[in-house]
Amino acid sequence: LYVLSIDRLGRNYDEIQHQWRILTKEIGIDVCVIDMPLLDTRRSKDLLGTFVADLVLQVLSFAAHNERDNIRKRQAEGIAAAKARGVHMGRPVINAPPDFDKLTEWLKELLIGGIMENLTGIFDGINGKVAEIAGTVGTTPQGWNARVYNMIKNLSDSVIVPIAGIVLTAVMCYELIHMVIDRNSMHDFETFFFFKWIIKAFVAIMIVSHTWDIIMGVFDLAQNMVNRAAGVIVADTSLDLTSIVTNLEGRLQEMEIGPLFGLWFQSMLIGLISWILTICIFIVVFGRMIEIYLVTSVAPIPLATMANREWGHMGQNYLRALFALGFQAFLIVVCVAIYAVLIRNIAIDTDVIKAMWTCIGYTVLLIFTMFKTSSMSKSIFNAH
Repeated sequence: LYVLSIDRLGRNYDEIQHQWRILTKEIGIDVCVIDMPLLDTRRSKDLLGTFVADLVLQVLSFAAHNERDNIRKRQAEGIAAAKARGVHMGRPVINAPPDFDKLTEWLKELLIGGIMENLTGIFDGINGKVAEIAGTVGTTPQGWNARVYNMIKNLSDSVIVPIAGIVLTAVMCYELIHMVIDRNSMHDFETFFFFKWIIKAFVAIMIVSHTWDIIMGVFDLAQNMVNRAAGVIVADTSLDLTSIVTNLEGRLQEMEIGPLFGLWFQSMLIGLISWILTICIFIVVFGRMIEIYLVTSVAPIPLATMANREWGHMGQNYLRALFALGFQAFLIVVCVAIYAVLIRNIAIDTDVIKAMWTCIGYTVLLIFTMFKTSSMSKSIFNAH
């Protein structure tokens, strides 16, 4: 390996020694330093020649290291002297275009206007839906949408009630046969049992024929409970971040273009997330109402089994599920009340970014707990 000078092997003493050892000892090649003929491992490979080469290497490595230190020192002194004379160091200064300040101010005003617009109505959709929750979940099926209610009722009367009549007939026949068999084929039969069967059949028929009255009674009770609770615990859920952060526009004017652009992008992202959360709230609230209509549409069938001991668990479980649906509205109102309290606490914060993401976090928590209210209410009433 031919090297012009020893300092080509490294930038300091230790690096030169390390590279020399790798080349000559580990790799096993000969090295020839052109400007120093004594450093030529092809010659004098005996002990004395190796000693002389190593000695010269040590001296030249030290000299190269010392020369590099001197170069750095002289370079630093030259730079300091040049700066003292006012010489500009580095790349030449590029002057901004004449209208650069106007362009910057225009862009800043554009970003500030976009941020203020986003923050002003960023949570209007969420808070509007949250404010409607108490009124929606506490509404009876008839009051929520009369046209859907009438359609479901007509469908139930024309399709489900005849099926419920067949189920009721089968249940009562089974009850009569079972009663006769239990009384030793009527050898031990008493008139009282026959009247008991008639009363059971009468009660079952009355339940089936007044199914919708029973259902409306359950949801009227739920509506009353929700209205009483809403009047006590539901607070205002509206939130305007521009009123929370004092002198927001003035603080935005003091920010540079980069941070303003980051804040504008975050406000746009949070606006998209809030729109998605609004859809989630819509799904929870309106999905529950659709579930109520589906449950009430088949009500006559499970209620037709109430008169029989073996089959009666179907009707009992249905009633528990019905009460669970009604009680779910109360749990949702409690969730909204907790959300309202948490939202009010944001008003003491002065960090607009933290306030935005905190409100998003509280809204996600609200939606999660609203989803959980269905299983919670069913577990309370032991409904399957």
